[in-house]
Amino acid sequence: MQETFVCDHCGREFPIRQLKEAFTEEQASRERERLCPSCLDIRMNEADRVKGVAGEHKRAAVRLEDEGDEADEVFAAPREPLGERGQGRDLGDESQEQR
Repeated sequence: MQETFVCDHCGREFPIRQLKEAFTEEQASRERERLCPSCLDIRMNEADRVKGVAGEHKRAAVRLEDEGDEADEVFAAPREPLGERGQGRDLGDESQEQR
């Protein structure tokens, strides 16, 4: 007998091989959705940002983020500006014959 799952979005039953996982985080809790391929596409299009993550049942899953989730992210400190190019030779100015 083939194992099945029920899609959390549309409520239809599918073979487990079609299972797709999506995660959302609200405050301190992580919510998992078990989705069919079509509903995963819908949820990904609704989300502001999508990241690949490891799933619980599948090796690959997605994390769906909304604009409000960005406040919880930690951003890297700005980098120091790069210095100017020195007075050395610019190799791009040489012709093929001079090389």
